[in-house]
Amino acid sequence: MPLIAARDIGERIADLLTTEHWPRDRVIELHGGGHYTLAEANEILGSAIGRKVAYQTVPYPDARAAMIESGMSTSFADALIETATSVNNGERWALEAPSPRNTTPTTLERWTESIFGASHHAA
Repeated sequence: MPLIAARDIGERIADLLTTEHWPRDRVIELHGGGHYTLAEANEILGSAIGRKVAYQTVPYPDARAAMIESGMSTSFADALIETATSVNNGERWALEAPSPRNTTPTTLERWTESIFGASHHAA
């Protein structure tokens, strides 16, 4: 799953707004500093807070039912399931492949260090 830091988006926008030559692109895609499985992201975030956190998958119908039971609208739950299915099937969402032009610098590891300080190691 591609993850991108909000700060990286803001910095790119500021760069665009202060440039003398506005890019001709109508849409500028950005890729985050890394792609992670949910299990990898879970491990990185758990380590950052110094806790062992379990990641587990559930069948789509169970996840949908739990979302609706917790108060989410049916249409939004369906949209999230559709998104999860697409990501899990490895469907490419971006029109451009990652490149130096469109890839931002912040990795999830670097982001957690900026938020939580030096990485912890879960016991």
